[in-house]
Amino acid sequence: MSDLLERRLQREIKARKQAETILEQKALELYQSNLKLQKLNEHLEATVAERTKELQESEARFKTLVESAGDIIYNASPSGKFTYANPVTERLLGYTTDDILQMHYLDLVREDMREEVQRYYGDAVKSKRKATYYEFPVVTKEGEVRWLGQTAQIDFKGKEPVMITAVARDISALKQVQEALEASENKYRGIIQNMELGLVEVDQQGKVIFANSWFCEMTGYSVEELKQSDLEKLLLTAEGVEKMRNRNEKRKDGEAEVYEIQLRRKDERLIWVTISGAPFYNPSGKMIGSVGIHLDITNQKKLQNDLLRAKEVAEKARQAEKEFLAHMSHEIRTPLNAVVGMANLLGTTQLNADQREYVNDIQYAGDILHGLISEVLDISKIESGEVEMVPSELNVNDVLSMVCKTMEHRAKERFNTINYKVDKSVPVNILADRNFVNQILLNLIGNAVKFTENGSINVDVSYRPNNEDKGSLIVSVADTGIGIEQAKLQKIFEPYKQEKDNFTQSKHGGTGLGLSIVKQLVKIHGGSIDVFSKKGKGSSFTFSLSIGMAKGEFRDWNDQEKSEENYAELEGKQILVAEDSYLNQKYIKGLLKQWGVECQFASDGQQAIAEAKKTKYDIILMDMQMPLINGYEATQEIRNNEKNPNCRTPILALTASALLDEKEKALGVGMDGHLTKPFTPDQLLNYLILHLGKSKRGLSMEAQEVIFSTLSLPDGIDANALSDFYGKDIEYALNMIGIFLRLLDKQYKVAVELLKENDLHGLKSWFHKQSPGLKMLGIVDLSNKYSQIELKIKAGSITKEEQKEIPKLVHEFAQQEEKLKQLKQILLNYTEND
Repeated sequence: MSDLLERRLQREIKARKQAETILEQKALELYQSNLKLQKLNEHLEATVAERTKELQESEARFKTLVESAGDIIYNASPSGKFTYANPVTERLLGYTTDDILQMHYLDLVREDMREEVQRYYGDAVKSKRKATYYEFPVVTKEGEVRWLGQTAQIDFKGKEPVMITAVARDISALKQVQEALEASENKYRGIIQNMELGLVEVDQQGKVIFANSWFCEMTGYSVEELKQSDLEKLLLTAEGVEKMRNRNEKRKDGEAEVYEIQLRRKDERLIWVTISGAPFYNPSGKMIGSVGIHLDITNQKKLQNDLLRAKEVAEKARQAEKEFLAHMSHEIRTPLNAVVGMANLLGTTQLNADQREYVNDIQYAGDILHGLISEVLDISKIESGEVEMVPSELNVNDVLSMVCKTMEHRAKERFNTINYKVDKSVPVNILADRNFVNQILLNLIGNAVKFTENGSINVDVSYRPNNEDKGSLIVSVADTGIGIEQAKLQKIFEPYKQEKDNFTQSKHGGTGLGLSIVKQLVKIHGGSIDVFSKKGKGSSFTFSLSIGMAKGEFRDWNDQEKSEENYAELEGKQILVAEDSYLNQKYIKGLLKQWGVECQFASDGQQAIAEAKKTKYDIILMDMQMPLINGYEATQEIRNNEKNPNCRTPILALTASALLDEKEKALGVGMDGHLTKPFTPDQLLNYLILHLGKSKRGLSMEAQEVIFSTLSLPDGIDANALSDFYGKDIEYALNMIGIFLRLLDKQYKVAVELLKENDLHGLKSWFHKQSPGLKMLGIVDLSNKYSQIELKIKAGSITKEEQKEIPKLVHEFAQQEEKLKQLKQILLNYTEND
């Protein structure tokens, strides 16, 4: 029993010990777990504290950011009540935070826009759009309207919205700009509309974005039809398509331009429009299309075409008139040259005093007639308002004496006396245009005689110096005639105007051109003219001319002793004279015989070419209008043939035409000078001396030839060629350069038209015409190219490759302009420094 109890006790002790051991282990585990838990708790608390601090810092930063933002930032409940608003709200809208938190967002919206704004955000909630942007006007606390551009974020929980967060920016300034732009656009669209201008905007693909009603009316299409169509196919002709594509390419480069083009209307009728086109851009500066303003110019085009046709008719009539005048000039001048020439020859013979006076009268009358014909027939000068003024030495007293003597017979017929007085202040010899002075005096004294009866005409001449060698010649022509009404004084200088009524017109006649010509001549001569008149008492015309002082003694061609000094330089020279008039041949032969010059005559251009091939002459005198071949063609033939011994011989044009065109044409074909018939022995003598004897400065020909080679000429200008043609006559060279430059653009355009028409025959003639002129200007290389291409065209041996080079050769012609301007300036500088 005791053993049993002992064992039982031992078991209980053992079990208790085991339980205690387990309990101790569990207690240890619990302790260790508590320690771990404590550490974890401490870490968690630290982490929570740290995270809380970070959250607080983040919240503070966010709050600072929100409250310092320039835009309104707010939260609102799903119903639209404000739950938060940053301080900017008060600054922009004037409401405090407490005010805002009591308000619904619609309370701020301008009343007329509330329904629209509510509908917009209601639709956003229904369609569960989380992000939206909308612009609307709000009213500040002070009643000012501001525009807001609002970005709103709607947070949903399931299907229901839980909060709205929005950022609203003040866009009032931008809105004002937009409204101003829209107002401006509407304004100018209205202007365009009222001006009947068609406006159309297209995108980069050419699709219509906008078209105003005038464009629709102009084309016959509706806006919808235009928007649904390709404008190129709809409106443009085949020619217009290519033109428009070229314009569109320029538009892509940002170019704006104005151009004319034809459009086809819906009813197939063609109209002409002027388009002012320009690109337009988006805010980022990218081109997004083009805008074009269209003006219907169909009627203007029709009028323009009518005017062009009328102009062509007028030009043909003008050309016919010019040809008629040129012919009449030739018919008058040719015998006049013989009359004056024979008088000149007669003046060289032994004459008594009366005979000498008669010859002088014939010569002077011939000079006057020559001057009058020159001015009346030179229509190119009259039309262009340009008259060539050629100052020469003249004796004022002699000129006035001869004019008064010429008018003396007419004056006596009307029982008038002519008196003249030259003040002592007037220089004996002056530099002025003799023809101008003669014609002005003849017109004024002639009028005075015509409108005066039983009265007197008084001419007074005085002088007002300006500087040492220039001054003003002042001439007064007064009469005691019928006078002019004050109301008509201002019109008497107009063409075809004169003081007249039925009585005076029938009695005195006249065309009314005289005073108009006088005024033009006075103006060109650097002067002015005035008139004072009283009806029934008479008139007084006073004019001034700008004149120079003659240097040295006045030289008359009849002064045999002085002229003979120059004749020796001409003796033994050989001259070819191409002249078809027997009387003119006799006149020229008589002069040349006196000067010891040998001459050969040719009666037409063909004979002149033949003679020029046989013999080397010192100079050729070439009449322009001859049978078979005229002087222009003969000169070109001589100049273009390098084998001709006279290809570089000076050629002087003798023409009876007063037309300026004829002078330029003569110089253009390679002639060296121009004398208009009738010419005086002095004029011919001076020219011959210029080209055959000494130069104006008395230097030898060897010295003259050095001039051009010493100058720094532009590239492509041959100094030797210039020396061959001009020697040291830089004035003549400048004259030729001026003529060439004046005609260059016109000649170039002729060639361009020939190129367009692919007219090889016309181009051959053009190259033939330009080659001599280029050579005379020292442009030898291009001249040779022109001669070569001309010969190939003429022979029919030109290749396709060579034909392709023709446009380049023509373009080179235009490029000579700058080179010749440089050459002209170099020569001008040389003459100024010389």
